[in-house]
Amino acid sequence: LVGSEMSIRDSFEAPDEFEFAFAFRGPVLTVGSDLSALRQALRVKREDADATFAKDAALRLLERKCDAKAPMHLVVNLPEAFKQIQRYDPDDGGKFIEASGLKSFGPAVMTLWPVPSDDLDSRLRGFVKIGDMNSGIGRMLKMDNTPSAPPASVGANAAGYGSINIDVPTIYDEVLKIVTRMNPAEGEQMRAGSKVPLPDGTMLDIRNEVLAHLTGPLFGYATMDAPFAADDLNVLVGMGHKSRPAFDKLLGLAQGMLVGREMMGAQVYDLNMIPIMGIQLAVTDRHLIPIGSRKAVEGFIRAEGKTDGGLAGERRFRKLARHVPERCCAMIYQDAQRAFDAGMVAKDAGLNPDQPPIFGGSIGTLLQWQLAQAYTGSQMDDLKALRKYQTLTLLTLSSESDGLRLDGVSMVAPEDK
Repeated sequence: LVGSEMSIRDSFEAPDEFEFAFAFRGPVLTVGSDLSALRQALRVKREDADATFAKDAALRLLERKCDAKAPMHLVVNLPEAFKQIQRYDPDDGGKFIEASGLKSFGPAVMTLWPVPSDDLDSRLRGFVKIGDMNSGIGRMLKMDNTPSAPPASVGANAAGYGSINIDVPTIYDEVLKIVTRMNPAEGEQMRAGSKVPLPDGTMLDIRNEVLAHLTGPLFGYATMDAPFAADDLNVLVGMGHKSRPAFDKLLGLAQGMLVGREMMGAQVYDLNMIPIMGIQLAVTDRHLIPIGSRKAVEGFIRAEGKTDGGLAGERRFRKLARHVPERCCAMIYQDAQRAFDAGMVAKDAGLNPDQPPIFGGSIGTLLQWQLAQAYTGSQMDDLKALRKYQTLTLLTLSSESDGLRLDGVSMVAPEDK
């Protein structure tokens, strides 16, 4: 054993010293938290190969579910982590692990391959094993896989898009069960709190009259159009539903607070009580849009019935999508180059870097302010030189019978045509 122990007080003015130990054995560098841990690791490697982590079931899971030949591997031993929590925090953490079903979780494994092919910048694969997907957190994560292609209502100019096929009533039911297992009195209080008295003397059952009508996916996106002025930056968050009358009734309770108008059969409301200008809420026959900028809401309503086009047909998105599963239960897409172009305009928009335009500004102005923060104070002479290094990224999560699968790819954004 050739080892050394060092103490670093870094230049970040850290309050405490950071200690670590390292050793060279042949061509291998091993780093540990201290010399004792380092000696133990090297001793196991030399004397007892069967006791090494390489023989663990987690590594077999990685080989089956991930990219075993990838140069970077990550394993999180969740069962052992939960055991430690139960040992050192039996009252709160331990009870939650028991009540939530986390004890059924196996390891989480992941591999990363930088530049796996000529057209990809990186490829990520991961899996978390879940033994019980019929109760607790496992049941919440048991989501339906649907086509990975976004609906046509999501514009091709999206700089970011995300969706997840959550089952809202199931999540409520499982949370209620977990709370009740941990504290029956709190569970009863939560159950009673789901009944809300109305001005006409009736009761609104939040679980059965609101949450039960919500369907996945929950989705959101930000669109950015040239020339990237404030009015060209828009956002929207929406979710499916299966009862238009239920939500018309619910919003009818806020008469006097919401100013409504009709658009192509949808009901659109201006949220004037929010200090940011132009924020709207809308209900269509298929979707509830709790928040969105005016242009995004109107664009969504016009495109809601379409079956093709939008982001799913955009060539940059399609180049990424061919590397991930065709069906998934959650996804995240980011076009960093489009956001970069918007950021270059935002940098020169003259916004006060110390004062976010929350009161009286539009959602586009607020987005401009946020984008400008990334480049404020940069010492580079020509920030635009960074444009060619901006990437496109797509992550998907897929349900399988024994857990959740993660796939992710990124590439340098192709040249404009």
